[in-house]
Amino acid sequence: MGKLLFIYILFSSISVSATTFYAKDFGVKGDGITDDGPAIRRAIEAISITSGERTLIFEKGETYYIKNFNEAYLFNLKALSDITIDGGNSFFLLEGNVRFISLELSRNIIVNNLSIDYKPLPFADGLVIAKNQAEGFVDVKISDEFEIPPYGGPTHEPNEQAYFGMLWNDGPYSLLGTHYWVQDIRESQPGSSAQRIVRVASTPDFTEWNVITTNVTKISIPVRGIAHMGPDEVVRIVESENVYFNNVNVWSAPWFAIGLARNKGEVTFKHVNIQPKPGTGRLTSSWRDGFHVSSNYAKLLWEDCHIEGTNDDAFNIQSFTSTLLEVKSDNEITIRQNYPLSIVPYNPGDVIVVYDVVNGKILGKTKAASISGFAQTGTVPAPEITLVMDKPISGMSRDCQVWNESSANPNTTLRRCQIFSSCRFQSSLIIDDCDIKALSWFYGDNIEGPIPSNILIKNSRLFLGRGNAAIAVAFSSNMTKDGVPYPSKEQVISNIILQNDVIDGELRIEHANNYLIN
Repeated sequence: MGKLLFIYILFSSISVSATTFYAKDFGVKGDGITDDGPAIRRAIEAISITSGERTLIFEKGETYYIKNFNEAYLFNLKALSDITIDGGNSFFLLEGNVRFISLELSRNIIVNNLSIDYKPLPFADGLVIAKNQAEGFVDVKISDEFEIPPYGGPTHEPNEQAYFGMLWNDGPYSLLGTHYWVQDIRESQPGSSAQRIVRVASTPDFTEWNVITTNVTKISIPVRGIAHMGPDEVVRIVESENVYFNNVNVWSAPWFAIGLARNKGEVTFKHVNIQPKPGTGRLTSSWRDGFHVSSNYAKLLWEDCHIEGTNDDAFNIQSFTSTLLEVKSDNEITIRQNYPLSIVPYNPGDVIVVYDVVNGKILGKTKAASISGFAQTGTVPAPEITLVMDKPISGMSRDCQVWNESSANPNTTLRRCQIFSSCRFQSSLIIDDCDIKALSWFYGDNIEGPIPSNILIKNSRLFLGRGNAAIAVAFSSNMTKDGVPYPSKEQVISNIILQNDVIDGELRIEHANNYLIN
C-alpha cells in the first residue's frame, strides 16, 4: 500500500492528465554509477496505473546503470498498451542477470533511441598465442580493454545453455567464426594472469584444431556466470500486437539478443543493430542468435539493420514442426510439437500442411475448422493438439510431419540490411537490397520448419562468409524419421525468385520446384 500511495502522490504531483513522463522525475540519475533500476521501475509502475497514450522520456546522452534485481526485466510491459519509451540516444548498462524489455500481451508499443550494453561484459576477447591439440587447450592473451575472465568452467546452473567460446579468422568478406567448446579457463602457468594470459581447455566435442593459427586466430571467451545464461532474451516480444523499434542498438547479450514469438499485427525494426560496440575492438555482440523469430502471424519488417558478431545465427526465422500422433479420420488428426519450446499457435482458419516424411512429399494443405488443446496464452510446452480440417487429406499416417503455414511468419521482409552472420530461413520471405556476407540457408527439418516456400530475393549481394566455406545460398529439405534421413522425392520447396542479385559462392537448390533466377 505504501508503494502504491507513493506512486500515486508522485504521479499526481506531475499531472493527472499528462501523457508524457520524464525519467528524471522518478529519481533516475543517468550518471553511470547510481543503480537506476529502482527509479525506472517506479516510472513504469506509474505509467501502468494510467490510461491512454503515454511516453516515457529519458535525458539525452546519459548512461543508466542497472544492477541485478529479483525480476528478469527492467521494462516489464506485460499486458500494457499505447506506451512509447524514448531513450534520448542514451546508454543502458545492465548487470549480468538483467534483461532489458519484455512485451507480453502488449499492444501499440514504441521503443526509440537507445543502446543496450552489459557491465561486466559476458565475454572477453583475446589472441591465441599457443595451442596444444594433444592436451586440448589454447593459451590466450586477453586484449587490454577486457577484464580477465573468472576462472573455471560451466557453472552447470539450470539456466546455463551450451557453453562455448568463438574462434575468429579473417574471411573473404567478413570474420569467420568457429565454436570452441569450453571445459575450463585457468592460468596457463602460475602468475600468467599478470601478463593477461589464460589457458582455455576444450571439451572433447571440439575437433576443428585446423582452424587455429597461433598469433593470428582470435577468440571470444565466455564470462562464467553471465555468458550462455538463458532462457530470457535481452528483448522479448511475445503474443503482442503492433510493436515498433527504431534506432536501437544491442552491443552485447549474454544469450539471445531479440526474441519474437506468436505476435500479431505488425512488428517493425528500423535501424536496429546487433553488433559489437562501434569504436571498440570487440568481436562479439550476442552469444547466441541475433533475432530468434518463431511462429508469428504478424507482418514482420526489418529495415536498415546491421547484424554482426553474433555467435549463432543473425536470423533464425522458423516455426516448430509437429509429429502426427493419431489419424482419427481423413479430416481429423492429433499432433504434438517435436521440440517443447515456444509453442506454435493454431487457430481456426489457419492453413495446415501435412508432409509424408518416408515418401518424401506434401500430402496436402487444408484449413483448420476447429482446434482443441491449444489456447493463445498459457499453453504448456508440446501439448497434444487435435485439428479438425475443413477438407480431407488422404494417405496420412504416423510417418507424417505437420505445420501451421499461417503462423509461420508468412509476411516477413528484410530490406537494406547488413548481415555478417549465418541465417536460417524457414518461412516465406522477401529479401530486398540486402548484403548478406554469410550462409543464407532456406530449409526445414523435424524441429525447425516448415519447409519454406514463396521466397523473393532481389537486388541483393549474397556472399560467402560465416556458416559454410563454399555455399553462399542453399535451399534444402532435411526431414528424418527415427534419426534416418529421408530426402524429399518430390520438389517440395516452391516459388523461389532470385532477381538481380550478385552471388559469390555456390547457389545450391535441392528439392525445389518453380524457381526463377534472373
